[in-house]
Amino acid sequence: MAELESILEKIKKVTKSKDLNDKTVRFIQWAVKEIGPDRVMAQLSDTEDIIRSNEVKTTPIQVFIGFLSEVLDIQKKSKPKSDKKPIKTYFDQDQESLINRFEQLEIARSVDDVQEDSLMESPYADSHFPVIAGIDASWFTLANNRDKSDKVKIILRTMNGDKIKASMVRGRNRPNSEEKGILTVYHAKLFSALTLAWVQKGSPYRKIKSKDGNLKYVECVLYITARELAHILRWKSFGGADLNRLTDWLDHLHTRPYYLDLKKINGKGYNFKILRDVNLIDYTNKQGRQETLYEVIFHPYISGLLLDRRAATRAQDLIYIDNQLGFLTKFHIEPRLLSRFKQGKNHYDKTLTNLIEAMSLPKASWHKYPSQRKQVFEKAIKHIDNTRITENQILRVSIKKGKTDYLLVAHVERRKKELSYDLKEGKS
Repeated sequence: MAELESILEKIKKVTKSKDLNDKTVRFIQWAVKEIGPDRVMAQLSDTEDIIRSNEVKTTPIQVFIGFLSEVLDIQKKSKPKSDKKPIKTYFDQDQESLINRFEQLEIARSVDDVQEDSLMESPYADSHFPVIAGIDASWFTLANNRDKSDKVKIILRTMNGDKIKASMVRGRNRPNSEEKGILTVYHAKLFSALTLAWVQKGSPYRKIKSKDGNLKYVECVLYITARELAHILRWKSFGGADLNRLTDWLDHLHTRPYYLDLKKINGKGYNFKILRDVNLIDYTNKQGRQETLYEVIFHPYISGLLLDRRAATRAQDLIYIDNQLGFLTKFHIEPRLLSRFKQGKNHYDKTLTNLIEAMSLPKASWHKYPSQRKQVFEKAIKHIDNTRITENQILRVSIKKGKTDYLLVAHVERRKKELSYDLKEGKS
């Protein structure tokens, strides 16, 4: 009840409404129940953006209700029919026994540590996936990159939300240690699919405590079958070779490291992987079909950012971009464009030369020539122009001629579909 009151107060503040009538309050209460407070507040944020851009043709509260109506309409259409089973948050008896076996195999962190399982109290909207603040295109590379390691510049988000500039070695545990390989676009898509699945399964996590009850760290945990994961990735077929490929990529997320060099800041360096651990069990399900169940444990750093909401929710469109350069470009420009959009500046541009450097792309001959840079990026942006950012916003991107180089130019547009909502009748 207190959460609803808080949401209503924020709605009144943003829409500059002195009061809300009973029908509107009941509608918002229903929306919170149906799609969750996170998605309701996302629509309020979009409403605030529209107000700031002076595009409001009706009252702000009607714009907000219209956004909610559209989301609820999408939710209704996307709900599975009665003869289809939705994705399960909990596992059937066979899977529970497998999970117990996982726990028996798990290597102890400390003999005195205590594990406490939990679910995120206010989970993310399950139609979107969280993109962790600070993790962007520079963390991944194109699949044709022959380098097994390199050093890039990044903006790092600390646990308390601060931003710091740092250098990061990709593919090594320490600057001069053995090369392990750099994660690619395919791994980035898989990681995105894992976070989406984690959200859809209730956002489970573990609290790791010392024997005296003090919290040491948290780790997000996901149990998912290989077929479920392939379905989220929209793989058209799934056979033995696909299973091996998926398993290898999961292992890469667990074994291909990053080294954060913060010696100029605090005299220290840290290495970590995106996943803390991955385990699997092959078994035969009740229908006699061979299945593979994965236990995926996110690194405590990643887990902490997810649970502290140091992440922005994004439409699933990003996961399904086929062009690798297009994927990295959208991954890179979206947070920067939206940050400017929140400040009332609906415009982002960058020279293609600077964009190549910012995304840490592997060296290629086409980088040297303006016409070739333009040609390659024009092909890439065809895959990301007019794709969704949020439920109510789409990305528009093009290449323009600048003074010394071609520019990638991007802005946000509202989705053209609009639903009206009659506040008097309470009908959409």
